[in-house]
Amino acid sequence: MPLDTTDLEKLPKEIWEEEPSKRWMELCHQFQRHQRKVPSMSDISFQRKWELVSAYQKCVRRGLLDKTMWLLGGFQSIFRSQPKEKSYFWKRICTTAYEDIGYGDPELMNFVLACSTVFTPSKVTDQQLLKIWSFLTKQMCRMQKSRIYCQLSIVEEMLRRGETPAGLDDWESALTLKILAPVLDTPKQRWAEKNNWRGEGMVHFQHLIFTVKASKDGMKAFETLDGLPDFTYDTHTRRGKKALVYLSRYAPFNQYFAEALGWALFFAEGGKIPNGLHEPKLDLLEAKFVAEQLGLRLQDWTQLVKDMEEAVANGLVNNLRNQVLSAMPHCERFPSRTKH
Repeated sequence: MPLDTTDLEKLPKEIWEEEPSKRWMELCHQFQRHQRKVPSMSDISFQRKWELVSAYQKCVRRGLLDKTMWLLGGFQSIFRSQPKEKSYFWKRICTTAYEDIGYGDPELMNFVLACSTVFTPSKVTDQQLLKIWSFLTKQMCRMQKSRIYCQLSIVEEMLRRGETPAGLDDWESALTLKILAPVLDTPKQRWAEKNNWRGEGMVHFQHLIFTVKASKDGMKAFETLDGLPDFTYDTHTRRGKKALVYLSRYAPFNQYFAEALGWALFFAEGGKIPNGLHEPKLDLLEAKFVAEQLGLRLQDWTQLVKDMEEAVANGLVNNLRNQVLSAMPHCERFPSRTKH
């Protein structure tokens, strides 16, 4: 049964008081025609939920479409026995759009947000929900990406706590003032502000314009560790945190506390987006704020990220991840006959 996209098609006119863009209508029409099925996956332990969503978001960042579709099958495996988890998975898919698509394709980001409000789990069947998620996932994997809105939200959060690094230059100071004063001139801007909480603070920056270029970050080939890509196991997962505890026993990482190592691993591995749009001056501003948050000098923070990149490249991080995974209870392991 095809999904009714009438509410989506009318949203720009009714809420933003503007005609829907060509891009918006293309998304609506492609949505109606979308037929891709989500691969089935055997029963997955509920304890792997956080690892599944970690893997999903990072695979979207890398444009790994087949892998993300397979991971949606993992979402399905869990919500079959835990129906309330559908809302959690919806939230994580939206977070991916805000953090990793954002400035790269704001219209797609807004489309994902709109879908999450129109097609709530209580209004659609499980199969319809999977169709929606698979369409949005396909779009996010294939379209231009950027962490700019994520960067701005990190800066804004610290600014509102009164934590500002010393020595900001004129461009950085001017931007911090703009971040603290969202523009609410149009219905669309007011809609973005109203729904900013849904986007974890990343929706209301759409009026800001930057001079961007594509990232040249190289991506090493990932290893599969207990069924999931190695970059899954970061500070947002229980086993990733434990691997970082092991890492803290090695120099030079034994100089830093766990939060600093978690942030460094994000910038050295998980947060990289191949060809992602970025503004170098904003990259530096973000680094200054993160260093301030961690109580580090900027040069020490920069060196920590470089050291972490080396630990990822030379296999130390994965060796420690494997040590942690080897102690995993058998009942939590991925089934050996999982279908890809």
